Amino acid sequence: MCGPLIRLIKIYTIAQKFDMVIVEDDAYFYLQLPSLDTAGDADPSCMPGLHRLPPTMLSLDVDGRVIRFDTFAKAFGPGLRLGIITAHKDILDPILLFNETNVSMPNGLACVAMYKLVEKWGDDGFHRHLCKVQAEFHRRRRVLLDLMDKHLTGLLHWKAPEAGMFVWIDFPNTTDAEPVVEELINVHHVLVIAGHYFSKTRMPTSRARLTFALATDAQMETGVVYV
Repeated sequence: MCGPLIRLIKIYTIAQKFDMVIVEDDAYFYLQLPSLDTAGDADPSCMPGLHRLPPTMLSLDVDGRVIRFDTFAKAFGPGLRLGIITAHKDILDPILLFNETNVSMPNGLACVAMYKLVEKWGDDGFHRHLCKVQAEFHRRRRVLLDLMDKHLTGLLHWKAPEAGMFVWIDFPNTTDAEPVVEELINVHHVLVIAGHYFSKTRMPTSRARLTFALATDAQMETGVVYV
């Protein structure tokens, strides 16, 4: 839910007016990326790290109405499956009770490993790690966007991401991207996700999602050419 501070304030004000609870699910918060003007091989010290992250809805909360979800998985490793809930005690208590009677608990080994790592690193060590991760994702974003400018300009629409590991594309000549996506996957072995999977209604959409998280630079170029 990260966004310009003025937008967050407006949303929070509306929540106060109508006495609403805000659920801030922000899995990619720690993968903030620098300006596109920053060199692709920029030093990690130029990255936001931990100390230069944008404001959150939780940071504005004065009423205890924000429930925030964070995760270690995106910045450390998806296999951790380890997240954090931050909220007022009156909200956390029933969540904990539900968790104890349903999920039971997250992976104990992952909890201990993450705890000991953060304990050893402290804030400064966590900051340095995030800077390195952000620098690599910034480099990968730069590679993918340059390839898209080279091969897809005038054919598709897209917007450069400011955080995370994905680029959303729009196919202007169709209202349903799934047939195109299916061909990319089954014929060309390019893994793309059709946009309707992210919609509550699952209605057809012209949009699809690319990622620069795993593929090598060469694989990204091959994939973009097929797209």
